[in-house]
Amino acid sequence: MIRQRFRRWRHTRPFPAGLCSVAAGIELIAVVGTAPGSLSLSGAGAPESWILATLMIVAGLTMWLDPPRRYYAGAITLVCGLLSLLLSNLGGYLIGFLLAGLGGSLALAWTRVPADGP
Repeated sequence: MIRQRFRRWRHTRPFPAGLCSVAAGIELIAVVGTAPGSLSLSGAGAPESWILATLMIVAGLTMWLDPPRRYYAGAITLVCGLLSLLLSNLGGYLIGFLLAGLGGSLALAWTRVPADGP
C-alpha cells in the first residue's frame, strides 16, 4: 500500500531530477567537509560551496514538492553546477557538477503524463 502510494507520487513529478540535484548538493558538502589537507576549502572558498550545495538541495526538494516550478529549479541547479566548477574543487571532483547537470537537464525536459480516463 505504501509502496503503491510512493510509486504514484513519484510518477507525478520529476523525481530523478530532484534526486540528482539533492545528490549533487550532498556531494559538494561532503567534498568540502571531508577534503584532506591541501585540498580542503578553508577561508573564502568554503562559504560559496555551502551556499551552492544548499541551493542545489533546495532546488531538488522544490522539484519534488512543487512540480510546476521545475523550470526555475532546473535552471538554478544548472547555474549552481556551473559555478561549482569554479568555486568548489572543480564541482566536487566533477561528480557534483555532472549530477547537477543531469538533474537540471532532467527537470527542464520532464513533462507531466496525462491521467488515464476522465
